[in-house]
Amino acid sequence: MNSNKKITSMKLFLYLILLAFAMKNSLIFAQNTTLKNNTVPVNTPGINRSAVVAFKANATIISGQPVASGTPHDVDFTGRALFNESNSFSIDKDEFTAPSDGYYYFEVRVNWNKFSAKGDVVIKLLLNWYSGLPSATWLPGNTDIAVFDTNFSTLMQLKAGDKVRVQIAQDTGAQQVFKQVQFSGFKVN
Repeated sequence: MNSNKKITSMKLFLYLILLAFAMKNSLIFAQNTTLKNNTVPVNTPGINRSAVVAFKANATIISGQPVASGTPHDVDFTGRALFNESNSFSIDKDEFTAPSDGYYYFEVRVNWNKFSAKGDVVIKLLLNWYSGLPSATWLPGNTDIAVFDTNFSTLMQLKAGDKVRVQIAQDTGAQQVFKQVQFSGFKVN
């Protein structure tokens, strides 16, 4: 065997040893970040759990919640939040209150019954009870699918004490029904 092949073989051998070591350590790390209730990693190094700002809340109406055409509808998040780190989301007031200045990511998903007429859906995040434009979206309703979702996400810069809530509307000219609204968010920085 010439010296170049020996060096190449030795490099390959060292590479495989390093790869095996890295894989072993990554498996150990993955075992230490198992999920509790499929929501928040536990035993994650370097995360100050008391500083985490995150929530997810549901408004689920089994029989459906009617929304009149052209009339904004404030969503009532009855029940409980699925999780509410830092207790920044109020079920009683149906709103998120920013605990500190920073950028926050929000997502809203509305599950609708099939629309009886064509039209659009509007999902708004109201900032301190006013429309937080550009935090709104206009999406087409669906008259072909029995149940469909409309989704919206945005990044907002908030000051401590700012309040954010969800408002939905539709403009089909007829009453439409939603089954569920999910509202979630977290502080980015």
